[in-house]
Amino acid sequence: MTTSTSPIEKGAEKAKSTARAAKSRAKDAVAETREAARDAATEARARAADGADAAKDSVADAIDSTADRLDEAASNMTDDSPQANTTARVAGSVSHAAQSLRDADFATLGEDLGDLARRHPMAVAGAAAIAGFALGRFLKSSSPQRRGARSDVTPHHIPDASHRGRA
Repeated sequence: MTTSTSPIEKGAEKAKSTARAAKSRAKDAVAETREAARDAATEARARAADGADAAKDSVADAIDSTADRLDEAASNMTDDSPQANTTARVAGSVSHAAQSLRDADFATLGEDLGDLARRHPMAVAGAAAIAGFALGRFLKSSSPQRRGARSDVTPHHIPDASHRGRA
């Protein structure tokens, strides 16, 4: 007796085979997609870290510049005056802060800032408000509209010389 398979059985077997192949290809595609997503995320994190490091260095340079100006101001003051001594100490502290910023990584900075905010929330809120005010003033003063701006005094505020002496 020969076993012959019916066309329906052949079709069912072929459908099962096709489904297994499709399932295998789908699994491979999902694995490739996951790997590509991991690679893209790794690359994005690396680029973000590079950008953050560049920004951190830029801020540290600005802080160092402030320390240099403070140090220069201290050297222009009367020797051994309390103001000169205080300004020199502040310059040293600011310079130390800049170096600490350069040496720290962002995870440590975030943890430190979080700890500081938990210990001294009002000081952090005040510092943020002052920084926001300073940034706003800086942006306002450096806007292109302000560069060519004249005084807000208009001619109607200045008495006309022809009206003097008339009563």
